[in-house]
Amino acid sequence: MFFKEKKHISKIPGFVYLTTINGGPEIDIIKGLLESNGIKVYLEYEAVGNIIGLTMNGMGTVDIYVPQEKKEEAEKLLEESNED
Repeated sequence: MFFKEKKHISKIPGFVYLTTINGGPEIDIIKGLLESNGIKVYLEYEAVGNIIGLTMNGMGTVDIYVPQEKKEEAEKLLEESNED
């Protein structure tokens, strides 16, 4: 559910693409989960959808980036939270 194959390059050195999610409360939940486990998060918002509040056809999506050395741990945390 969380992991889509997409080629993204982070604007922050040392950070790598983790996943893309739709906007809304899910962003805060995932960010909180990762940060509470010591994983820094960089969020890149799709601008137009965010401004007008749409989350369809790629509008309003958010790309999540994490430090390269923490990517595996972040993937595991998201997989475990998805099982609950």
